This record gives sequence, structure tokens and C-alpha cells, in this order.
Amino acid sequence: PGAWAGGSGGAALAGSPVTRSGVGLFWRRIRVLVGCAWLGAGWQKATGPGWLDGGSALAGYWKNAAAIPATGRPAITYDWYHHFIDGLLAGNNQTWFAPLIVAGEIAVGLGLIFGVLTGAAAFFGALMNMSFLLAGSSSTNPILFTLAVGLILALKIGRAHF
Repeated sequence: PGAWAGGSGGAALAGSPVTRSGVGLFWRRIRVLVGCAWLGAGWQKATGPGWLDGGSALAGYWKNAAAIPATGRPAITYDWYHHFIDGLLAGNNQTWFAPLIVAGEIAVGLGLIFGVLTGAAAFFGALMNMSFLLAGSSSTNPILFTLAVGLILALKIGRAHF
């Protein structure tokens, strides 16, 4: 039974390493901070041009990522991912994919901030981070990816909501 006994945890969590050592409070802060980062990114896209009005911002991002420079290395390292991005561009998929990214970023942010479906929110956040990394965009993605994996592992190991 462990942490899940009684539905909400309650006394079953009292002896858990996550609550006993204060690690739960640490991960709660991480969860909220990562959630704020996702919510901010989604909100910026939702209120800015090119994301919810046809996806031109996403198409530009994909074109830059898929560009093969005359000298140097392309942004995308893996051929299979380059073909994937090319296929998305050829199919004009930014029209539906851009709003999906916006909704996903906002949903991940809210899920992490409020602790709703934390594991799923962290997983889909990590999936988006990996997608951005594969497209050659570093930014905060490596840090957010690592923190998302940490959240997933802390949930699994601690068997607690934080």
C-alpha cells in the first residue's frame, strides 16, 4: 500500500523518505518552478504572433532547424529527425502543430504548478524538451529536461505527490 493507502496519503506518507527528509519540499519547489517556465513559454506563444494564427512562427523555426548551411554543421544532427521536420514542413503541418505546442506547454505548466497528473506533465514536458533539443535548440531545454526526469524519478522512488 505505502503512500497510496487511504487515497490521499495522509499518515502513510509520514515515514516516507520524501516527507521525512524535506526532499518533498525541494521537489515541490522544482515542480512549481519548472511549471512556471512551461506556462510562461506557452503564454508567450499564445499571446504572440505566429502561433495561433497559422503557425508561421513554428514554420520559421522548422525551416531554420532544417536548413543545411554551405559550411559548418546543420542544427539537426540526426538524418531521421531532419526528414521528420522536412515532412512536417512539406505537409503544412504547422497550422495544427503550433496550437498543439501552445496548448501542450500551457497544460504541462498548469499540471506541474498545481500538481495535477505530475508524472504525465513532467513526461510530456521532457518529450517537448527532447524534441526541441533534437531540432538543435539548446536554450533552457537541457535543464528543464533534466529537472523533468528528476521529478519523474522522485515521484516513482518517493511514491508521493509533492
